[in-house]
Amino acid sequence: MLKFALRFSKIIVLIVLLLFGYSIYLASKTGKTFMPTMDEGNIIIGIEMIPSISLEESRELNLKVQKKLLKDVPEIEEIVARTGSDELGLDPMGLNDTDTFLVLKPKEEWREPSKEFVIEKIRESLDEMVGIEFSFTQPIEMRVSEMLTGVRGDLAIDIFGTDNKKLEEIAQQDKINLREDKGE
Repeated sequence: MLKFALRFSKIIVLIVLLLFGYSIYLASKTGKTFMPTMDEGNIIIGIEMIPSISLEESRELNLKVQKKLLKDVPEIEEIVARTGSDELGLDPMGLNDTDTFLVLKPKEEWREPSKEFVIEKIRESLDEMVGIEFSFTQPIEMRVSEMLTGVRGDLAIDIFGTDNKKLEEIAQQDKINLREDKGE
């Protein structure tokens, strides 16, 4: 075997270089996400309210959201919500931030066995609510995103400047543009 390799060394080196080049080409065509999205079974809705909200107002608004979701989306079995920071301050959030954990019923009890369908029904229900912004994630996915990026979501946009009115206009336009983009 060694004699063969020495005899045809130029051809072997050429084959190795071609295979290496092909592997680089294949690597460039694969996805850039290192951790694929998995279905964890449950959903977390990150709810953000106005920053000046009081604890009592936050509690009342969150209860309205939970009652509405339980009424409108029969796939939800129960809801557990966490508002603000814990005593240790390991997860810094204001009173205007709530993580709403949705425990879903078994898929056999769903109207359609699709998590996208359930999320769309939740979105339709929450779109009717005034005074909240919301995003969807999953328990493990939320923690991994926070650890990797320091942000509670897959995407974050920082807008800097001194003119608050202009910053708000830019933020609203970005929001519209992102809702229209399907991420393809």
